[in-house]
Amino acid sequence: MRLLASRLGRSLGTGYRRPKDSFQTLDLAFERRVEKLIFWLLVGYIVYTVYVRRQKEHDHPRRIPEPEDMVRCAQCGVHLPRSEGILSRGEFFCCDAHRKLHQ
Repeated sequence: MRLLASRLGRSLGTGYRRPKDSFQTLDLAFERRVEKLIFWLLVGYIVYTVYVRRQKEHDHPRRIPEPEDMVRCAQCGVHLPRSEGILSRGEFFCCDAHRKLHQ
């Protein structure tokens, strides 16, 4: 009965009360401090990350690449950028093998 009363935090008519455990209260205080520390570290990390990203965007604006003309392979019909195509006799090819096949 006393065990039940101590768990409920109530005393029986006999005057029995559960003694406070000083180590338990210290552990709770320590846990709260650690939780607060972790919380503030997390908030600081998020703020720092957002700040660094904005600085990078401000310092280096994104450059949009110039559009490039697309050409069609005379052999297979695939489209590719003009700079990657192989020009032979006025026609573009996607690879050297297709250029040789088309001759």
